[in-house]
Formats: sequence, structure tokens, C-alpha cells
Amino acid sequence: MDFLLWIGKVSISWLFFYGCYRFFFRNLTHLKWNRAYLTGSLVISLILPFIKAPHMVSEPLVTYTGALDGIIITPVESTSGDYSWLTILGLIYIAGVTYMGIKLIRNLWKLNRLWQDAVRVELGEENAAMYLFPDDRVNSFSFLRRIGISQSDYQHHFDMILRHELVHVRQQHSLDILLIEVLKVFFWFHPVIPYYKESLQELHEYLADREVDNRDIYAEYLVAYTLSCHHPVLVNHFYKSSLLKQRIKMMYKDQSPKWKRSLYVMTALLGVGIMAVVAACSEQDRNGKDPGIAPTEVYTAVEEVPEFPGGANAMYQYLASQIRFPKEAIENNVSGRVFLQFVVRKDGSIGDVEIIKGIGYGCDAEAVRVVKSMPNWKPGKEKGVPVNVKYTLPVAFLQEDVSLEKQKKPAEVTIFSLPANEGEKPLFIVDGKELTIDTQVDQDAIERVDVLKGKAAIQKYGAKGNSGVVEITLKKQ
Repeated sequence: MDFLLWIGKVSISWLFFYGCYRFFFRNLTHLKWNRAYLTGSLVISLILPFIKAPHMVSEPLVTYTGALDGIIITPVESTSGDYSWLTILGLIYIAGVTYMGIKLIRNLWKLNRLWQDAVRVELGEENAAMYLFPDDRVNSFSFLRRIGISQSDYQHHFDMILRHELVHVRQQHSLDILLIEVLKVFFWFHPVIPYYKESLQELHEYLADREVDNRDIYAEYLVAYTLSCHHPVLVNHFYKSSLLKQRIKMMYKDQSPKWKRSLYVMTALLGVGIMAVVAACSEQDRNGKDPGIAPTEVYTAVEEVPEFPGGANAMYQYLASQIRFPKEAIENNVSGRVFLQFVVRKDGSIGDVEIIKGIGYGCDAEAVRVVKSMPNWKPGKEKGVPVNVKYTLPVAFLQEDVSLEKQKKPAEVTIFSLPANEGEKPLFIVDGKELTIDTQVDQDAIERVDVLKGKAAIQKYGAKGNSGVVEITLKKQ
């Protein structure tokens, strides 16, 4: 999956799930459900973009199958100008990831230095350790299985703070914060990540506060506790002034009705449904076709064939100006023909772009990209009704005997004709000789094109003319 597309889908999912939390769940007292919802939505959103959309039933695709002349592409000197902005974005992203990664490592290193300056005391029954700091450089906090107690808290508030921090340790709240910090490294640009962290830290304090024996005494204690020392960013700290009012309010709040838990399930299902729709849209956009649609009838001829804006010559000029010889193919000295099929739909749009036979090394993707980018055609018609028309287009990427001087010139385009499907192809005759796949004809060398159908074609060329004959007469040299 394209990396930018994946990031976009993850972003949509995070915004949706956090928006639902903010509006529907934040003030509920189902604290454990809220915690599971936030952490779960963070992780699941990374996977949801890989959901495959189910096939949907649609109207049958009725097509006419025809052939297009192909083009030969030779290398040009410059192949990266169109993608320079992607390179710049990639460098910016890598720089951000590097910076945030270094910042995370630095914070962990600082935390490790704090442990080294403290006195360790084992808490055997809790499978944890307490660290007594010699001063008040930080507030009391907990991280994984370790509890840090400042000197003042040890002397004046030891029992209350220890019990509070043990709740954080037992419920492993630090893992949530670590998850957030790791995601911040790779999604440093995402605005919703800090809100996820803030909400999870709120929930951690609510969950710890709920474990107190006497909430009245505990509320008075929180009001009296007014320390404002610096604290590490990765930890669960005991005191945060901005949360004081909300913590006391949540302690005294009545339990939310159990039926509201069903909202979590409904939100999750809705989120999955939205991502499935997004997946279906992106699948259609990526492949140029609707999932589940399959041709049920194929026309061998239509009264009015589709037309590229400006005609056939304009189409070949457009393809020649847009296609770039992939750098990977040049470096590996790869040449060959890529055969594509695509459908000119009833509305003139291009769809169902697929590779029939490819050569890899970026050539297939480049051919598909340019065909998808073609403007809308004038649609084909049968009995005055627009119909879908399927075409086969060969694109030859050739670089044999290409000198450096030739590589500096614009891509050269040579036209050759190739039928679309065995058994339904018209017969192509060039100056009295039958056309083969290796025959190359410059479009500027064509003087006249005659089309024979039905009895006239059969009388002149026998059974080979059953599907019609295209006679090409070249200019005299």
C-alpha cells in the first residue's frame, strides 16, 4: 500500500475515533472502557487501512474490445523532475522521525539517570521497586514497575502517594504513555496524538483516584497538595494542577448507566464501516475500476468509437509527453513491451486499467500512471447509446543502442499496430504485407488508411478478413 495513502487513512481513523471519545465518552465513568477505547483505537487504526472492501454488486459491464496503436519510449536524460516534491517531503519526514527518535531516547536516558541518583527499596509483594530521591528535583511519579518519591513527599505525604502510584503500577499505565511516545516518533506531524496522550493521562489519574478508601479526605488532600516541580514527560506523575478540579469532580460523579457501554461497540463498528468505504473508494481510484464488476457482454464493433480529445494523434502526443523511462529500468538495462487494457466508460472516464503483460522495474507502474491520468474521452456509442469500450495499448520501453546524444533528446514516438484479442482482431495490411507484432510504422509515413468489412474483406483476403481489414498505404519515398 502507498505510504502516503496509508498515513491518510490512519489519520482519518484517529480523528474519527478521538472525536467520538471527546463528544460521547469523555465524561462517562466507564473509565476502564475509555482507556481500552483510546489505546485500542490507536492500534486498530494502524491496521484498518489494510481492510479489503467486499465486492459490491453493480450493473453489468458491456464493452467493445478494440486495439490501439502502441508507442515506443526511449530514455531521456532527466527523469526525476516531476517527483522532486516527493523527495523533499520524504526528507522532511525522515528528519522529523530522526529528531523525535533522538528526543525519546534522550528522555529515557534522563529517566535512567534519575534512578541512579536515588535509593532503591524493593516492594516484594507488589513486584515493584521504590526509589527515594535525595531532593525535590521532580514530583513523585511512577514508570513501569518503578515508583519515584521526592524527599518532601517521603517526609510529609508518603503513605497517600505510595498507594496512588501503586495503582498506576498494577494497571500498567506507563505502557499507554510509551505507546503514545513511540507513535509520536513516526507520526510527529499528527495533531491528534497529543490529545490522545492528554486524555489517557487524565484517565490514569481517574482510575488511581477511584481506589482510595475515603474520597472526602483524599479530595482535601489533593487541594492541599500544591507542589509544582518539573517532572519527566514519560511518567505518571501524582500531581497536575490543571486536572485537580476534574479529578475531584470525577470522584464524586455517579456511575454512568451500563447501557451506554453499547456505544463503544457501535462506534467501533461505525469506524470499521467508514474505513471499509474509504478502502473501496481507494481501491477504485487505484485500479481505476469498481470492485465486483465483471464484463458480461463484449461488442466486436460499435457505431461510434470513443475519441481522445483532439484525436488519435493528440493521444499519442499526450502519452509521449507524459511517460518517463523509469530510472530503475535504465540502471538495469531493461527493455520490453508493456501491454495494458483499459476501458473508456460511458461517461468518457478511464477505468479498469490493468497490466496484461508487464516487464517490471517501474515500467508497468509508469504506463498505468499515465493512462490513468488521461483526460475524459468522447464516449463510444452503439445505436445512439453510450457504451463501455475496452482497449489494448502496447507501450514499448526500448533502450538498445541508445547513445548519450540520443538520451538528451525528447522521447521519440514510433507507431505500430497490434490487435487486441486473438480470434476477434482485424487484419492489418501495410503496403500489401500483413502486419506482425515487430512491424514498426511511423505515423508521419502513412499516406492513406482504408477499412474493409464484411463481404468485401472476405472476398479480397478470404477467412482472414472475417473481422475486417485495415489497409495502410505508406507514402512513396
